[in-house]
Parts: sequence; structure tokens; C-alpha cells
Amino acid sequence: MEDIRLNLNFRSHLKIKRLIRELGEGAALSLITLWCFAAIHFSRGKLHGMSAVEIEDAAMWSGADGALIEGLLRNQLLDENDNEFSIHDWKEHQRWAYFALERKAQSRKANDIKYLRKRTHSPDRSPDRSPDRCTPASPPASVAVAVTASQPLVQGQDQHLLIASPPEGNNGSGAKPVKWTNLISWNRATGCFEGITEAMFDKWSTAYPAVDINIQLNRADEWLKANPAKMKKNYYRFIINWLSRAQERGGY
Repeated sequence: MEDIRLNLNFRSHLKIKRLIRELGEGAALSLITLWCFAAIHFSRGKLHGMSAVEIEDAAMWSGADGALIEGLLRNQLLDENDNEFSIHDWKEHQRWAYFALERKAQSRKANDIKYLRKRTHSPDRSPDRSPDRCTPASPPASVAVAVTASQPLVQGQDQHLLIASPPEGNNGSGAKPVKWTNLISWNRATGCFEGITEAMFDKWSTAYPAVDINIQLNRADEWLKANPAKMKKNYYRFIINWLSRAQERGGY
């Protein structure tokens, strides 16, 4: 949930007192409204592309046009540089809002890791576990040797075709590189994808930064359950297309 921090001495601060004396009590309320607007839409405090009129509208200012902007600038509550407005000392006073994007990215990454561990590292399902919990992926021995999260990846001709390099020390004479497109399957019995590796999760998180991989894979699971006649031959391509569409929609 987005929010801002409001100091208990807000009303008695000298700048606020001057602003109220010049423009009335409504100016202080409009300033708080502007801070809330910035926390939601401009977490860094820079009001990119907004004109003075648009800022006053966002602050729900009902006084004379331009009076609020002039009052905020005059009392150093708003800054203007190169015809762009920014809230004064936003990072210092609203650090929670300022770092909102970083918190969301960390949360998304943690959810992705949790999802991956649930699918690939949890113990086998037992009768007392939830029936909709996914059975962990168990790739063939040859795949387990050739594909690990720590091995480098080589870009193939197809931009979505990633090939795992052979383990160090075998000089290519051991396990053959395995195409990622051959690793992923979908288990009808459990209703879950199998064969997803940590390397795939990391790649997808980088390629689709707006997407919560965990949520989208669950949605893809549910879609496949609801459409049993539309099973796929290439589930890696299916997931890539699914995530690409989610990215284009802004992550949803």
C-alpha cells in the first residue's frame, strides 16, 4: 500500500505557517494532497511533464490559478529546474515513497524465488498436503547434469531458445547441451508446470521486469486447466508468449 510520512509538527512548521498565512488553510491541505499524488504517480518526487495548472489540479486547489504554485515555490516547498517541477527535499522527508519501486522489485524477486523453491525443491507431495500444490519438477538425469542454475547460457538463433553450456571440464564431450524448450512440461494430474529451473526464472525476471512471474505462471496453470483441449507442444514458447503479453499490459 502506498503512503506518505507526515511529521507531527507539520502544522507548526514555519514554512507551513507562512503558506497558510498567505493562502489560507486550504493551501496546507492541497500540499498534503499533492504529496499523496506524488507518492502514487511520481515516487521520486519529480513531477515529469506536469504544468503548473496540472499540478494545482492534482492538489485539488480551489483558489486562484497559479497562486498555489507561486506560494509553494516562494516557501521552498516546491522546486523548479529547467521548467520541471519537483517536490522540495522529497527523498529526505519521504524515503518510504521514494524507494517504493525498489521495494516492489525486491518483493517480486522474493516471490519468484519462493515460487521456484515450492515447485522444484519441496519434498514430494504427501496425502496431508494441499491437493493443488505442485509436485516438484524431476528432470531426467541427463538434463540435471547439463542444465544447472550456475552454468552459463549461450544465446541460440531463436531469441527465445536458450541452450545450456556443457559442465566445465568435459570439453563438450560429456552431456550434450539441452534446449530449454525441451525441459518444460505441464502435468495434467497436478495441474502444474514441471522442469522450470532457477536460471529460467532469473532470465524471465530480467526480460519482463513489470511482470510478477509467480502470479503469471499460476494464471497460465489455471488457463491450461480450464482449456484441456488446448494442450501445447512447446510449453517454453507458451510461457514466453504469456509473459510477453503480460509485459505489454504493464505486468497484468
